[in-house]
Amino acid sequence: MTFNIHQLDHLTYDEAEPLLDDYIEGVLSAFVNSTEGQAYVQEHEEGGGWIGEFIHLGYVYEGFTLPKMTKGNVQLLMEQIFPRKVTVFDPSDADDAIPELVAFWQFLQRKYKFRDCLAIVKYLQTLHGKFPRLMSDPSAGGFAKSFLLMGHQSGFDMTTPEGLKAFQEQYNASLQTEAAERKSPIKERKEQSAPAGEKVPKKMQPKFSEITGLTDAFCKKYLNAEYAQMSRRLAAALCRKRPSPLARGKAKSWACGIVHALGMVNFLYDPSQTPHMKASELYQHFGVAESTGQGKSKQIRDLMDMYQMDPNWCLPSLMDKNPIPWMITVDGLLMDARQAPREIQEEAWSKGLIPYLPEENV
Repeated sequence: MTFNIHQLDHLTYDEAEPLLDDYIEGVLSAFVNSTEGQAYVQEHEEGGGWIGEFIHLGYVYEGFTLPKMTKGNVQLLMEQIFPRKVTVFDPSDADDAIPELVAFWQFLQRKYKFRDCLAIVKYLQTLHGKFPRLMSDPSAGGFAKSFLLMGHQSGFDMTTPEGLKAFQEQYNASLQTEAAERKSPIKERKEQSAPAGEKVPKKMQPKFSEITGLTDAFCKKYLNAEYAQMSRRLAAALCRKRPSPLARGKAKSWACGIVHALGMVNFLYDPSQTPHMKASELYQHFGVAESTGQGKSKQIRDLMDMYQMDPNWCLPSLMDKNPIPWMITVDGLLMDARQAPREIQEEAWSKGLIPYLPEENV
């Protein structure tokens, strides 16, 4: 029976999710039995893991399917999603990723002749030697990845709950001991201006109203009041830029980009979160092309220096789960203020280094 590579193309997420594992297995089987797959298997002892993860992450987090995937989609997966979602403790663990994916896309080019296959192969080939370093870079995955790699380097098995707990206990204990032995422990953090309110220049008010009218309606129907309020704050901040990027372009494109950028910060595309939705559904609801939505979102994130779990743009309901706003520097060492002695918490709060005293968020 011939494998249907287009099986997921026109399904909703709820329809496709139960089929995804079998789909990946079918794709891998077709690849392994191909000329390209046989050549790859002869040179490598194992294979398929990176392809399976590539398909899974692309669909679950962005709604990408193989027939419709573009070079830009693949770049997003390889340079942002993979480093955030997959941790390798040794760069050599990722050495086979690019050869495997290049062989896979060469197979797709020969067998199905998808439009962007050749461009994708050429892009993947530029990642030789660079991708393993990216995957093992602590800064590429935020605090959580940094913590895992730090534990691994300290000799703990960070792949088990017991190893995670043991390292966390040692780490917190060592920091508290260091802090207690020093007289003036807290080092001032470099000042960061918090996002301002909704005040915008008079000439930008019509565009602000047009954009926020769209984001308000979208968030009310599909997300929640927190996303609506944060979208208004972000739109206002962009209006205050000199020059404002919102002065040019369609309101619906910017509205989509704003919500998408906030979704990247707050894990909107993670099915385990509430609310959540696929990025492809977001573009569809705003009536913009995928390339437009992605482009505006990237422009906004670059302009505002936004990143995943950015405390400046984190939803209030996620603040307790976000380690970044709680990190303080104690005598040159990074520490979670929630694990610190009470006097350090109070000093950090008085200096505006943490959002609130932990037990006061009632």
